[in-house]
Amino acid sequence: SPHPILASPVGPSPVSKLDYVTRLISYHDQAITKQNVLISELVQRIGALEEHAKQSASQNATLVQQNVELCQELTTMKKSMDKAHKAQAKQEERERKQNERREAAQREEETRMLQVGLLQADIDKLKRQGESA
Repeated sequence: SPHPILASPVGPSPVSKLDYVTRLISYHDQAITKQNVLISELVQRIGALEEHAKQSASQNATLVQQNVELCQELTTMKKSMDKAHKAQAKQEERERKQNERREAAQREEETRMLQVGLLQADIDKLKRQGESA
């Protein structure tokens, strides 16, 4: 349906035709003005979105860089932990071997003491036999 301004019939006189064209131009001007306002708002929104996109891209780049740095730091920490674990395992192995040697030496000493005790008993027995003879 036509705009209310255009709804009135156009008469045959040149004045009514001029009036009609004037109203038509006025209507088109109003429509163009509304479209220009909408276009201006859209341009502003697009500008704001572009700015937001730039900021997001910058933040993303920063986050990516931070992630790279954290990964490098974690890799370094893991290498250090692996070294520490190897060193600890070596130390534990040295201590285990040292304990085994100490226990073996202790067993040898106990065996010698037992042998000394048996020899002493044999000596005592021989002494008694010699005294009784």
